[in-house]
Order: sequence, then C-alpha cells, then structure tokens
Amino acid sequence: MLYELNFEVICRLSASGSASELEFLYNDHKLRENTFYRNDGLGVDSERNWWFNTLPSSRHFVCSRAETVYLAAGTYVLDVGARLNYYSQTVVFNGQLAVKLTQYDLS
Repeated sequence: MLYELNFEVICRLSASGSASELEFLYNDHKLRENTFYRNDGLGVDSERNWWFNTLPSSRHFVCSRAETVYLAAGTYVLDVGARLNYYSQTVVFNGQLAVKLTQYDLS
C-alpha cells in the first residue's frame, strides 16, 4: 500500500547558527525517499532538510516533513523526530500528522 505522510508543526529555533530537521522514524530506522535507514546519527546521501536560524534571537516558523512510502498491510507506529546541530535548541508545538492511503491492492 502506498501512503503519503505529512507532518507540520510550529518550531522555535534558538539564536543564530542553530539548525534542525524533522524525520519520520519507525523501529529505530529513519524514512527517506521510500527507504528505511538505520537511525545511527549519520547523514543519508540524499539532500538534508535543515531549517536554519540566521537571526540573532530565537524565531518561530512552520516546519514540515513529507514522505511517500510503500508499506505491507499491517499496523505501524511512526514517530517524528528532530535532528539538531550541536549548539541548537528547538521547541515544537501544535504538530499535526496526516496519513493518506493513496494506492492499495484489493487482493
């Protein structure tokens, strides 16, 4: 079954130089481009989705993450995690996760 996942949240990044990104997580793996990678803190070869704060003080903005993934029939628990650079502090609130089943096999 093909699912479209979309997560949107209000983020607050700390002062200048801070950066963060959101990732979908499942069973200690992160989802990127319809592939699950071990969540070992290393970057994936594909482009990263970082949000940067270049202002001298904290700021609020909408950040989101979207993925399309094929999953076998079953029950799944997906988490959304935030990856930060070493001097960041991120606060998130008012998050909303939307899951849309876009294709399925009746058999």
